[in-house]
Amino acid sequence: MIAHRDRRRVRLEESGAALIIVVLLMMALTAIAHGLLLLARFEFLAARAGADQLGARLAAEAAVSTLLVSEASPGLASTALWRSTDSTSGTLLDASFSGSIRRLSRELWMAEGWGMRGRVTPAEASRALWILDPVARVAASTAVLLHGEGTLAQHHGTVDGSRVNEIPTPEPPEGCQRMSEALDSLLPRGVLPPTGVQPMHVVATLGALDLDSMRARIQARVEGVGTPEPRQRAGVCLTEYVWNWGDPGRPSQPCGRHLVTILAEGDLAVAGGVGQGLLVVIGDADLLDTRFSGLLIVGGRLTLRGSATVVGLVRAARGASLEQGASIVGSTCWATASLTSPILARPVPVRGPRFLGPR
Repeated sequence: MIAHRDRRRVRLEESGAALIIVVLLMMALTAIAHGLLLLARFEFLAARAGADQLGARLAAEAAVSTLLVSEASPGLASTALWRSTDSTSGTLLDASFSGSIRRLSRELWMAEGWGMRGRVTPAEASRALWILDPVARVAASTAVLLHGEGTLAQHHGTVDGSRVNEIPTPEPPEGCQRMSEALDSLLPRGVLPPTGVQPMHVVATLGALDLDSMRARIQARVEGVGTPEPRQRAGVCLTEYVWNWGDPGRPSQPCGRHLVTILAEGDLAVAGGVGQGLLVVIGDADLLDTRFSGLLIVGGRLTLRGSATVVGLVRAARGASLEQGASIVGSTCWATASLTSPILARPVPVRGPRFLGPR
């Protein structure tokens, strides 16, 4: 009887010990499960925060990219140093972005973008830009007629750089007053040498815009042989006619305010006529008895014959020839006016990292 009770007590003790072990195991498993749950929750929150941060950064970069392809505002040239202009905003998926362009110098700018998604700290991105400033480009000119190293500038005609800041008659469509003060400060003597030499690839450029860049931007094209002359109908200037280069001698006429930004893909021969604005010729250019006011950029060789006259500035990469009777009259006002087209003011990214800022 006593032995039976002893065996029963042993079994009860063993059962109690097993129960305690089971409870302890369950508590351990619960603790492990709770730890795994907390770890999973932490990883989820970290992943969501990472996704929000990535989305915010992509949105900030989208703001910068949007500014790169935007048309320049009319007030861009008058923006003060360290001030911002040309703002943008929008959404990318479920992230919001905003951005603006800050002026660092006359032609160096910084596109700045900010992106926000969720509760993370807003992301930032920026990119250095070059934007053509007409006054700065003209003030950087070292001569009225600039040609490439190793080429000849033969002029039996006249090249006059003695009064480049003088207000011409007639003036460009927008006049000279708003640009004269800046030009006088950058070229205080108001004089440029008649001719000058620079490396050939530099002559046919406008700052960061080389011939290929200008070819990509300028859609108005001429070719072959032609005569530029104003075209109008019922008092309206027919600007869609590619050989209508404005009417510089008659500013009160319908085409008097028409400034062209035009490009010739190959060689160009111009016989007579008048024009005003920017003319870019990829090949050689031959002007006979033509009067042109503005800026003339020639990737090949320039020839002025007869009574051909250019009022403004000239760049001829492979040299120039002026016959007797032809002339170039230096005018910073006309050259500056020719560079005011919005298509020339689109930003050019500065070489370097695609985006600046924390990654």
